[in-house]
Amino acid sequence: MNNEEHRSELVRYWWSKAEESMASAKREFEAESYSITVNRLYYSVFYGVSAALFVFQKAFGSPLRISPGIRQNRSA
Repeated sequence: MNNEEHRSELVRYWWSKAEESMASAKREFEAESYSITVNRLYYSVFYGVSAALFVFQKAFGSPLRISPGIRQNRSA
């Protein structure tokens, strides 16, 4: 798998996590569980932004550290 394919796979992974969290937030909202709704919305945005950062080959701390198969060189 080349770098572009790997990046595309990561984008799909993080975007699916965002969609999954959004669906969960909708269910929690309908159940009037607002605290959990906010939590799921937070993670939906976090995952969506993580996907967008991979699209544009950008990064910020946490997503790269927790991304499967990614190691960030912090010495630069």
